[in-house]
Amino acid sequence: MEILKLWIHQTDCPFIISSDDFEVKFYHNLIEVNNKTTVKRGYITSKDPEELQNCLEWLFGNKKLLNHQIYEKCPNYVLLRMDLTHTHAMDLLLKNKGYIVGPFIAEKGREVWQVGFDEKESMENFLDGLYPDDYTILRHCSLPSMNEMCEIIGNIEEIALFVNTLKELTPTERNTLKKAIESGYYDQPKKRI
Repeated sequence: MEILKLWIHQTDCPFIISSDDFEVKFYHNLIEVNNKTTVKRGYITSKDPEELQNCLEWLFGNKKLLNHQIYEKCPNYVLLRMDLTHTHAMDLLLKNKGYIVGPFIAEKGREVWQVGFDEKESMENFLDGLYPDDYTILRHCSLPSMNEMCEIIGNIEEIALFVNTLKELTPTERNTLKKAIESGYYDQPKKRI
């Protein structure tokens, strides 16, 4: 299983466009995706109530937004549901059997996506389908295989002891240990430092 956290900049996403044009931030906590639409529930916030209102008016007039429902509105934030047609990136995610694993956050003309793929090839096909200048990978990790997970579970007491010992180190001790590991001090055979 492959997990990606990446910045996406899409020219067909109303949230990215409006966060570039207005001083607002989107927090999409709950996201449903079906064959034709993406439903996002969450908050839009702004320090300036007028900026928030202008953004809402722009969004509600955007042709990609099919439907919306405001649950709660205050001067500096609104909690709402928005149904929209898929963007190019969402179509690619679905085409490559990807799924959403975390909230989406949009601000300053880009959006953080947290997505997963069961196969590395699917993840690579998704990234290949995006426009090269429209994304930046912030973090990529592969979840442990079943054998690796069994080994972790079998050694959980030693792992917990190790983690607790690390917590007791001073910042200087932690930094020294990190540098020793990175420079190969604990490798077999040892690298010269």
